[in-house]
Amino acid sequence: MKKLILSCCIFFATYYNTFAQLKVLSNGNVGINNSTPAYRLDIEGTGRFSNWTDVMIDWTGDWTGSCIYPQYDLYLQLGKSKQRLNCVYTQFLRANNIVNLSDDSIKTNKRSIDNPLSIINGLQGKKFNYTTDYLSAAPDSLYQHHQMTRDQYGFMAREVLNVLPEIVTYDSSAALYGVNYIQIIPILTEAIKAQQSSITGLQNQITQLAQTVTELQNCCNNAAGKIQQKRNEDTYNFQNMDETNLNKKSNLAALYQNNPNPFNDKTEIKFYLPTLAKNVKIIVYNLNGQQLLANTINNNGQGLQSVFIDGGGLAAGSYYYTLLVDNVEIDTK
Repeated sequence: MKKLILSCCIFFATYYNTFAQLKVLSNGNVGINNSTPAYRLDIEGTGRFSNWTDVMIDWTGDWTGSCIYPQYDLYLQLGKSKQRLNCVYTQFLRANNIVNLSDDSIKTNKRSIDNPLSIINGLQGKKFNYTTDYLSAAPDSLYQHHQMTRDQYGFMAREVLNVLPEIVTYDSSAALYGVNYIQIIPILTEAIKAQQSSITGLQNQITQLAQTVTELQNCCNNAAGKIQQKRNEDTYNFQNMDETNLNKKSNLAALYQNNPNPFNDKTEIKFYLPTLAKNVKIIVYNLNGQQLLANTINNNGQGLQSVFIDGGGLAAGSYYYTLLVDNVEIDTK
């Protein structure tokens, strides 16, 4: 009898302790460490699935939020390569690697992106903030507002619809548009390549123009050297001719290089006039074509004549002088 009473006591003690931790209501709700389960399975405390690496469920998430995680780092996986999740709705996604399936075997109708620069130029990046109504959905207790109230950067999905409708999505349940930002990367890549091609072409043109300018400068320098050499020869020949030889040599007017050149105080301009020359002038201009001096020459029939220009009345610089005979420009030096 004593043994029977002892066995009953042990049974009732075990029965009581068991049902104190596991509660099954008449409606089918089961509570673990919860005597009033409100759901089919209502657990109070930390849960663990102890199969392949332990999967934990508790309230140790950021800002004491609920959390599902593996007992060992990196051991939890959601879905498989051919048993994938359809959609994941989340506010923040933190990851070391995000990979899009991009194998050639799953792609067809491959073609180049036309006018990538025009597409990028059509997109308008914006700086913005979320509306108060949208922010109100994020519990402040989870510290969401700190992240969401800061300045944001992105595209306006309805504007992108007019440029790249292929990358715009629409969530009918929330009545909100979204943008697939990753698909902009290939367009940016091709746009940068097209821009670089234009830059390279312009650089080549600049190089060719620089070579052409150098060649022209060399040509001009050579021509200027030959002209100066001819002037020096003419001046030498003129200075070593006497009046008789000049009269015999030519009946045409001639203008010669001033001497000295350059000069500080005075310089002499020599010229040759035929006997019949009447209205003769030596006119001095600045580099802007403005007339500074006009010397009227009285042709005394000597043929070889000269005038002196006073440098004291001129600013430092370069000047032209012209010989006019009977309103005809003979030469400019």
